[in-house]
Amino acid sequence: MQLTETDFDTPDHLLSQRGGQLAFLRAIKKNAPEVLDDLADGPFLLYCSLREEPVQFHRRLRGEELSVEEHRQADAHVYITSAIWRDMNEGKAPDFDPLQHALKAWSKRWNLDEEWCHAFAFFTLATWLIDPEKRKEKDWNYMGINWAIPVAVEEFKFEWGWHPLRTSRTDIERIMRARFEKELKEYLDRTEQRFVENTGAVRPRKKTQQAHFEWLVAYQIKGDSQSSISKRVNATRQTIADGIRLTAALCDLKLRIRNAPGHPRRKKSHID
Repeated sequence: MQLTETDFDTPDHLLSQRGGQLAFLRAIKKNAPEVLDDLADGPFLLYCSLREEPVQFHRRLRGEELSVEEHRQADAHVYITSAIWRDMNEGKAPDFDPLQHALKAWSKRWNLDEEWCHAFAFFTLATWLIDPEKRKEKDWNYMGINWAIPVAVEEFKFEWGWHPLRTSRTDIERIMRARFEKELKEYLDRTEQRFVENTGAVRPRKKTQQAHFEWLVAYQIKGDSQSSISKRVNATRQTIADGIRLTAALCDLKLRIRNAPGHPRRKKSHID
């Protein structure tokens, strides 16, 4: 499976890592929705108590006509969200300390105690507040990475002239298409080569099996043993162990201690 939307990755494979993290979150939504139910309880209710209801943003989503000032207010709510996250991590948002503690406790309960998991959880709460439909779906905010490497780009130009009295349309179309394909390939090859030379970009990593993310969810979150997963999917225990280990490494997720108990079943969430 392709982990990135492009043919290249950063030298440290950050785009592949984010692609793996997104696949893992989708597997959580599918196979362990109780993780999101838990997030919708304490952490979301706490988040709502700390942020004003984004009335103008809700009006925009409903397609209502807003004034320039009302659009500014809607945008400001989103901008402030990122600032709050930054200040929380720098210890500059004491009012949000209870939320930070709640997110930390949530992540520990589900063996998701990584900085990137905290970030996804926080921005998921923010998405639920501003978008009632997303709140009902109780799904993640699948954040990508806005990654741009400054590099000079050569424009592609193709020019050709045709005199109808010298060549038939059928012949000139064949000639032009062949020449266009040749010049396009040369341009793409040349651009890729220069991009790699100037940036150090590499080919993205690939994950051969979607099932590995489901195994990781079963082991890390559901508390299943590797042996039980092995029996359930009819694969050797070593295959399961390798799949879980490599997928966790791809996602930058520390594996839980083996033989640790699974998480108890939670009551139904309060969020609607």
